Amino acid sequence: MPYSLYELLKIEGSVLEFEDFCNMQDGVFPDGSYFKSPVPYKCVVKNYSGTLVLTLNCKAELISYCDRCLDDIVCPVEFEVEGEVSFSPTDDPDKFYAKDGMLDVSELIVDYLNSSIPMKKLCKEHCLGLCPVCGINLNHSSCSCETKEIDPRLEKLRDLF
Repeated sequence: MPYSLYELLKIEGSVLEFEDFCNMQDGVFPDGSYFKSPVPYKCVVKNYSGTLVLTLNCKAELISYCDRCLDDIVCPVEFEVEGEVSFSPTDDPDKFYAKDGMLDVSELIVDYLNSSIPMKKLCKEHCLGLCPVCGINLNHSSCSCETKEIDPRLEKLRDLF
């Protein structure tokens, strides 16, 4: 939902504060992960001597799977960003463009949430993963498979030791 910032510019020290939800249901990733929707966020815009400063924070839950053992997980994703509001298009990453004086934070939220997703999603820090031989989840049970794999290019050297 876009918010008008013109009234905020008229009074120095004025504050626009709002909380809302961003619908992320269409945001399914190629790996099947998706954000639990709707995603709550809080936005504060303050007028500091004619300069508008935006603070945006958001906490979401990503429904995904562990990258090691493939168990289902809920991964917390959050961010807080602060920057100046610009009324003209800019390439400055610390400025947020308010087209026609209207601030729409939904695109910002999507961008920052997507960039806040951890590269490695794990069910726990010391996840044991799957057995490379039989595929059993080593967090739930153990197996007796021989896991000592030898690089096929070095196979002939095994007889020397």
